[in-house]
Amino acid sequence: MRQFTMRQPPIGDGVDISVVHGGHLLPLLSGRPVFSPEEVQRIMDAAVRPRTWSITTPREPGVAQLISV
Repeated sequence: MRQFTMRQPPIGDGVDISVVHGGHLLPLLSGRPVFSPEEVQRIMDAAVRPRTWSITTPREPGVAQLISV
């Protein structure tokens, strides 16, 4: 088994993040729901934002692109 040492808790964008040992993952996922419907919606909203998955933010359209629309 590999050792893992967490030196600092992960930081989320307004979302609590937990690090779970692999042996505890299945019971956690198969138990009662952990997230409320509102929390699930917040997670889904964060997941569809490109900046969630990228260090850089998408460029805003320039004036030329806005005028050509």
